[in-house]
Amino acid sequence: MLAVVAVIAMVVLDQIVKFLTVSNIGLHQSGGTLIPDVLGLFYTTNTGGGWSIMQGNVLFLVILPIAICAYIVYMISAKKVKHPFLKWSLILILGGALGNLIDRITNDMHVVDMFKFLFMDFPIFNVADIFITVGGTMLFIYLLFMSKDEGGRE
Repeated sequence: MLAVVAVIAMVVLDQIVKFLTVSNIGLHQSGGTLIPDVLGLFYTTNTGGGWSIMQGNVLFLVILPIAICAYIVYMISAKKVKHPFLKWSLILILGGALGNLIDRITNDMHVVDMFKFLFMDFPIFNVADIFITVGGTMLFIYLLFMSKDEGGRE
C-alpha cells in the first residue's frame, strides 16, 4: 500500500510541477533561477527520450514504458522483490515512467521539461526524470553491490 501511495505522490508532484511550468513560463523561455549559478527554470518540450534520443520514435517511447511499468507492478505486487532497496529503486522508476507516460499520452507525444543546470551543458529535465535517474542509479547499485549477497528476488 505504501508503494501505491508513493507512486501516486510522485506522479502528482511531477504533474503539478509540469502544470505550473506550462501555466507560468512561455515555451522556450526562462522562468528564472532556483539556485544561483546552479539550477534554473527553462520551459521546453521533448518528443524523444533523455538527451532527445529516439526523437520521432514516439510509439516506442510509449510502448516501452508501458511494458516496464507492467513488469514493475507485477514484480512488486507478486512479491517477487524482497529487498527494500531494490523495491524502492523500482518504485522510483515506476513513478517517473508514469509521469512521463502521462505527458506523452496527453501532450501530443511530448514531455514537458523545466530544470536546467546553469553551470554545464546538460539536457533540460523534469521531476519524472529525476525519479527515473535516482531509481536507475539505485538499481545499478543494487545489482552491482547487493544482489549477490541478499537474494532480493525469488
